[in-house]
Amino acid sequence: MKPEEKALEIGRKFASSLIDLATKRGVKISVDVNFRDDIFESKYQRNEVMKPFIEKADFLKMGLDEIIDYTEQSTLENAVNSLSFKGVLFVTDGANGSHVFLGKESAYIPSTKVDAIDTTGAGDAFWGTALARLDKLIETGSTLSIDNLAKITKEANKSGADAVTRLGAI
Repeated sequence: MKPEEKALEIGRKFASSLIDLATKRGVKISVDVNFRDDIFESKYQRNEVMKPFIEKADFLKMGLDEIIDYTEQSTLENAVNSLSFKGVLFVTDGANGSHVFLGKESAYIPSTKVDAIDTTGAGDAFWGTALARLDKLIETGSTLSIDNLAKITKEANKSGADAVTRLGAI
């Protein structure tokens, strides 16, 4: 095994053990799949590595292209239905807006229209905002409803849009 392969394997095992420990302690798990095919030998290997993290997440973010590619489905509806995931799912699609799914309920939230300069960091800005708002929602004991999730997604879309109006990730 090459040194970089060994390092990746150690990292995967470490991440998996942290998720297992967090789950035992009742900590919510969030995952942004952020597929990077350059670190995997194949799509199959990538999917096998990511599958346990996706299935254990309470909150999952995937880009539309990622969920379509991962599930090998041709539509978002089919992709979501075929996904082995039971938590809150956010699917982003850049300037086309975002979707949020909670069980059988879903909401589409259009994007905030801006003049994009650089899309680097848009997904991270979206996800950081969504997680911060989810944390506040849970902390205050508010209901995890599709209406509340749609409001969170709208704010997250605004953050993602704001991020693309400047050059660079920050």
